[in-house]
This record gives sequence, C-alpha cells and structure tokens, in this order.
Amino acid sequence: MKKVAIYSRKSVYIEGSVSIETQINMCKEYILKKFTNSTFEVFEDEGFSGGNTNRPAFQKLLRLAELKQIDIVVCYKIDRIARNTLDFLNILEMFKENNVELISITEGFDPNTQMGKVMLTLLASFAEMERSNIQQRVKDNLLSIAKKGKWTGGSPPTGFKNNPNGGIEWDNKDMILDVFNMKYEKSKNTDLIQFIQHKYNHKFLGGTLATTLRKPIYVKSSSSVSLYLKSKGYIVQGTEDNIHSYLTYTDKDTKYAIVSNIVGLIEPSIWISVNKDMDKNISREGNRFSEKFWLTKTIRCKCCGQTYCGQTKTTKTKYYNKKGEEKIYVSTYSYYSCRDAVRGKLKTCTNTKRVKQDVLEAKVSALIYSLKDEKIFNSSYSINKVDNSFKIASLNKKVIEIDKTISNLTDKIALLSNDASLIFIDKIENLIKEKSSIKSNIVELELQELNSKIKTDKALIYNNIKAFNNNLSVDDKRKITMSIFKKIVYDPETNDLDVTFM
Repeated sequence: MKKVAIYSRKSVYIEGSVSIETQINMCKEYILKKFTNSTFEVFEDEGFSGGNTNRPAFQKLLRLAELKQIDIVVCYKIDRIARNTLDFLNILEMFKENNVELISITEGFDPNTQMGKVMLTLLASFAEMERSNIQQRVKDNLLSIAKKGKWTGGSPPTGFKNNPNGGIEWDNKDMILDVFNMKYEKSKNTDLIQFIQHKYNHKFLGGTLATTLRKPIYVKSSSSVSLYLKSKGYIVQGTEDNIHSYLTYTDKDTKYAIVSNIVGLIEPSIWISVNKDMDKNISREGNRFSEKFWLTKTIRCKCCGQTYCGQTKTTKTKYYNKKGEEKIYVSTYSYYSCRDAVRGKLKTCTNTKRVKQDVLEAKVSALIYSLKDEKIFNSSYSINKVDNSFKIASLNKKVIEIDKTISNLTDKIALLSNDASLIFIDKIENLIKEKSSIKSNIVELELQELNSKIKTDKALIYNNIKAFNNNLSVDDKRKITMSIFKKIVYDPETNDLDVTFM
C-alpha cells in the first residue's frame, strides 16, 4: 500500500487559478490509475506564495517525509512545491534521501516513467553545479573585497558601527583605548570588564573581551605586527604604513590579514605586548577545566540556568612530625559549581554552593542505572514529554463547532432580506477567520510533535541508558549522558535532580 501525500496550494493573489479542491481530485485520479491500493493525506495551503517555503501544511508534509511516513508526494504542478529553483532542488534532494517520490500530474514529472527518470538525473546535476557555483562566487567576491582592504560585511567589531556606504567606521575610540591600555597595564579581566561597563555601559560577555583584544583591526599596521600575525599562520598582504589597521579573512584553510582602508588606533608595541601576554596565559593554563569532569555539558544550575563547571583545588598545609621536622601535606579537592560562580565580582547567580565531584557524579550514575529498569524509564519519559494530542483534539472540536455554526447561519441567511442578512454574513466572515487561525495552531502543534519525533527516539535513548556503565571513560560517559538528557537541573538546596530527556 502506497502512502500518498497530496499537496495543493493556491495563492490569493492569482485570479482564475485552479481551485484547491480541483487540484486534489485530479491528483487522486492520477495516482489511483497507477497505484490502486493507496491511502491519501491532503495538505492544503491557501493564500501562500510559491516563493515562500515556510507554509504550515507544507512544513508538516516535509517533517512526515523525514520520518519516512510518506511514499509519494503528488501535486498539480511543480510550482505548487516551490518556485525558486534552488529551494525546489533542495526539497527534491531531501525527498530522495528519504525514498519519497515526487509526481507532478500535469508536467510528466514522474520517476516511474523513463522521461521522469531523465529529468531527475538532470535536475540533480544542475543542483550540484548551481550550489558549487554560488558558493564559489560568494567566496571569490568576499576574498576580492577583503584583498582591497574593505569591510566584507557582518556585525561590526566592538567600538565600530556600520556606515551608509556598507563599510564600518569608528563609534567609540575612547572605550577601545581604555580596554587596551588597562590590559597593557596588567589589569585583571574582572576589573577591566566592570570599569568598561560602568563608564561606557558596554558589557563584555563570554569570551568577547579576548576576541576584541586579538583582532588586528584595532592596531596600526607595522612590520612588527605583520611578523606576529605571520607567526600565527596569517598570510599578510598590503603595505604597512603605521596608520591603517588590518582586516582578517579566512578562505578554506588559508588565513589572510590585509592592510585595510580603516584607520588603526592602538600602537603596535601595546597590541603585540597584550597579545603575547595572552599567549603566555594560554600555554600556562592549558585546559582550564579538567577533562575528568563528565557532567559539565549537562548539569545546570536551578537558580540561573547556567551549566556547572568542574574545578580541582590543591591545598598545601605545613605540619611537624614527631621528630620536629617540617612536612607539607598536599590535598586535592575536586568539585562542581555553577559556572557563574567562577566569574568573581561579575557573578550574578546566588548559588555559591560547591558539590563534590564524586558525590554529584555518583548521584547521576545512580539515576541512570535506575532508568535501566524499563518500567521506571517509561514512567519518567512519559511524564517528561509534552503531549500535544489533547490540545489538538480540543482545537479540532472547536473547528467542528464553528463549521456547524457557519452552516446554521448560512441556512438563516436564505430566509432573510439582503439588509438583514449582512449581519449574519459579517458573523460568518469572523468565524471563518477564527477557524483559519485555529487550523494554523493545529498545524503548528502537529509540527512540534513531528519535530520531537525527528530529533529524539525513545528506543534510542533507552539503548543509550543501557550502554552506560561506571567503567566507561570520562569522554564516553559525557557523550552518552548528553545523548540521554537535554539537561539535568541540580537544586543545591534540596539536592534533587530534575531531568529533561533529549
């Protein structure tokens, strides 16, 4: 038995186009002649342009195709699917990956015919060629712009703003000067960030401070800066003039630093000194958080939602033995804490509690081991998952009620004068709008259900639970835990875990 999806679309802007009902009937007749034993599901989008692929019913159809719940997609014309060639070719490729046939009943586009197979082969070739050409043209264009020392687009760097000509210009020179001067004078990052936030109302988030300090767009070009950039793997182009800065661009594995048309601000000696200090910190710190912690990607703080990080603290204590000799006792303490807590003065979370590594990891391990019991897993999984079926059923009931009301009002109109019937016509129009809105909500909820099925598989999660054991490596434990849980929220007050499955 073939599972057939009939897709029909009619734009509100085109008068005289074939009605959706006619398109559906023609598609059914065509398929039943070829595959008598077929089941149909109809997907209708009315009032949407073919240039827009983000149509509710069409998106639902695509998700079902990805779930391999459709064998054939049939339409009146190819432009019902998409009008943009590249959009259509991408959709066609997705259908092919999921063994879905696409048939256009009026254009002879049918993979079951010899001509249809030839058309598919040609389209696949054109798709690959078109994608390659577009990618290459974009890369060539950006590289050409970059080599001229011009801004290639995107969000402007900190301290800059976009200008009307498509380039960038300075927006806050004083702030950038303060950033580099404070770093040059060995200010702590926390002090620097607080100062900048207080003075300029600009907050450096995550690693944005380090990114800013690394960018050569701020430094005046010089032979010494070019030499440093070359040591970092850049190909330097252009003539250094101690006035203009550098723009960087990456083409495949090649990094370019090009003397730009943007006036630099920071003196070469200061910029190089700051960057060399950062190089030393990297080599000294290595990996800030030890690889022996396997919950850092999954455990989250209940207070702020941040992930937990793992740290190891070593303490040395002097003592004297019975002979009076001085000895040093070394103790190592490994723990998890809210990532926000390690930000020092910049922390905003109220959770300052540290949890011993072995205690928290044993607690999560015990949880996973308990889920190996299929009954416990099924119970936990069903509670954890949001079920939209009740909402969908309720909305479908509303649609039926609206249809009945419209039918009753239509019957009454036939008995009234033209003037009196206008009131009922307005009511019917409002009900039709309400029905359309409800149907859109239904499709949205159905899409959520389908997306959930695509992204996760209950059986796969349970298999990962069964594969977990305490003898695995740290990396394997981390990977398996991340494949089971989207997040594990730890409550430091109650010591409870609240899990969300993938």
